[in-house]
Amino acid sequence: MRLIATFTPRAGAAENVRAILRATAEASRREAGVLAYDLYAPTEGGDTLITIESYTDAAAFEAHLASAHVVRAQAALDGLLAHEAAVQTLDPLMPTSCEDEQR
Repeated sequence: MRLIATFTPRAGAAENVRAILRATAEASRREAGVLAYDLYAPTEGGDTLITIESYTDAAAFEAHLASAHVVRAQAALDGLLAHEAAVQTLDPLMPTSCEDEQR
């Protein structure tokens, strides 16, 4: 299971949101079932932050959402985002480059 989540901080909250998401990414990378959890900012600037996440399956994703560090992050982000994070799940149309490397 793969997904992209986009976070848009409220004005003046970008650094706090970045710190929360960085800590969440670091903890998430240690979870069983998390294959990848990467945090990005657009090259052209702006405050939007994006996570690209990959899980072994939907159960691993559900376990991630229930983890203590994600619950803490959700509480810490309350009031710091311009709107709820936009989450898009992805269906691969071909094997991923990581899967190709494993062959």
